[in-house]
Amino acid sequence: MKNFGRRLLLIILLFNAAAFLGFFLYSIIQFPASEVLPVYLWQWVFSDASIRSVEAFMPVTISAVLLSFSFFFNVSHGSSSSLNFHRIAGTSILLFIFLVAIYTLLAEGFAPGFHIRLEEYKGNTRFAEGSLREADRLFLQNRLEEALIYFDYYLFIDPDNDEVVERRDRAAASLELDREEKKAAQRVALDTRRSEILNQDAAELTVRAREYLARRDYYSAHYYADMAIQLEPQRGDARRVAAEAWNKIRESEFSREASAAGDFFKRKREAYSTLNRGNTLQAYYLFMDLLEEHPLDQDIQTFSAEALERVRKEAFFIDETEHVRPIPGRHRIFFLNQSTPDLREFVYFDRFIPLGTIAYAFDIEFLGISPQGNVIYHFTAPTGKIIESDGSVIMLKSIHRSIPDLVYEPVYLEGSPGSEPTALKSVSPSIIEIPGYSMSESSLKLQYIHELLALRPGYEKRGFHPAAVEVELVMRVMRPFSLLIFGTLSIALGWALRARYGRRWYHVLLLPVIPVVVFLLSDLYLYASRLVHLYLLLQSGFILTLVSMLFVQAVLFTVSLILLAGQSTHDSA
Repeated sequence: MKNFGRRLLLIILLFNAAAFLGFFLYSIIQFPASEVLPVYLWQWVFSDASIRSVEAFMPVTISAVLLSFSFFFNVSHGSSSSLNFHRIAGTSILLFIFLVAIYTLLAEGFAPGFHIRLEEYKGNTRFAEGSLREADRLFLQNRLEEALIYFDYYLFIDPDNDEVVERRDRAAASLELDREEKKAAQRVALDTRRSEILNQDAAELTVRAREYLARRDYYSAHYYADMAIQLEPQRGDARRVAAEAWNKIRESEFSREASAAGDFFKRKREAYSTLNRGNTLQAYYLFMDLLEEHPLDQDIQTFSAEALERVRKEAFFIDETEHVRPIPGRHRIFFLNQSTPDLREFVYFDRFIPLGTIAYAFDIEFLGISPQGNVIYHFTAPTGKIIESDGSVIMLKSIHRSIPDLVYEPVYLEGSPGSEPTALKSVSPSIIEIPGYSMSESSLKLQYIHELLALRPGYEKRGFHPAAVEVELVMRVMRPFSLLIFGTLSIALGWALRARYGRRWYHVLLLPVIPVVVFLLSDLYLYASRLVHLYLLLQSGFILTLVSMLFVQAVLFTVSLILLAGQSTHDSA
């Protein structure tokens, strides 16, 4: 019997390996080149073939068992045949229990991850292609430094694309050439100025020194007077101009030191007062300027840290999003954020990147609608940062660390901000729940079963019917039972249809037919089950539907065992 169990397991593994190979070839042929970059070809093919293999595990395994008992195994005849059959049946059922555990591990432990990868490949392709278009646009506008950033975004995803590497190198070379041209222009201007000076005699240089002295440009006055002295060391007028200019420089340095001390105290007091008045952003930039000039000042260190902490409560820095943009995320998130008698607020994220207790969203829209269907407000924001503590809050205002004028805030398409601050909005679902509201195809298949359970309580509040999540949960619980039930039935059916008097040539013709029939019946059964469960969910609720499903599975398993036990162990004449 041990040999029988090993042989049956080997046949099942061979059938599933053949199915994986077939799906692998199919995925290569059907690779969506218009939606996914070629760099993802083999990752896509492997993930897609893996998903299809897991979904086909039940019909493939049933086909393997059915064909094994029908054609491949010979059972001894005579008085011991009954004993042999029941031992074989018992071994097969134990093997199926083991296969159910393996299938559950694959379906719930790996399949959602493969689904997520496929969505990431599509999302990353959209992001890369958008970055490349933006890079080309900036390059044509000669905004080369910005163009290089977007070229790097693309190359982070597709680093071996020689064409894009060449375009990036061309942009980098153009930028370097522009810098060299600017340096060359500065050198030419400096050389021109030097040549003009060298072509002047001492008298002309002294005259120019007096002009700068009269204009209180003491450094230039001293420079030209010194040049005149170098040409004619005996020129007294040049020496007098140089001495006067130097005295003025020293006097201005003393007065500048006193003025700088007063100015420093005044600026520090202004920054502190601005912070106390609640103008956090302005105070932050004032303290950052002071900290750069006086990094060892204890007061500035203390209050700049305080200003930074306050800033982080109402805005985030632009460079944070630059670091996370290339990270794979979820796409096309849409949900009902809040619903009150006066307002229904909908939220859309084109791209969402969760990172534990924080997350980043891109291309954001908020839409507020009255009960009558009128638009109260509609605004967009390029980026947002979601922070989760007691609840989820999204910051829609991003700032530059050192450039006060570089600020990204929500832009209203309709309506107005009103009294409530727009840059800080509450988000009802948690960060772990938000990916479940993706509008991508088969988005619920991307969720692990514990995520579906967490998603279910608030699904209706977010504007979706809970039956969508509940039917997915019921079907995921049902599939392992279905594998056990139909596996048992396949043993009984395979034994009933076994070739009693040896294999014939026409039996070979049946080998490819049986798996096709099993696939069709399996799909029909699962599709009909989904429809029935969906109807029960809409009529009776989740708990009753789940109990009904488990009861039906128990009845079907009992019937399959009865049919197996009722099989004849003797070959009729």
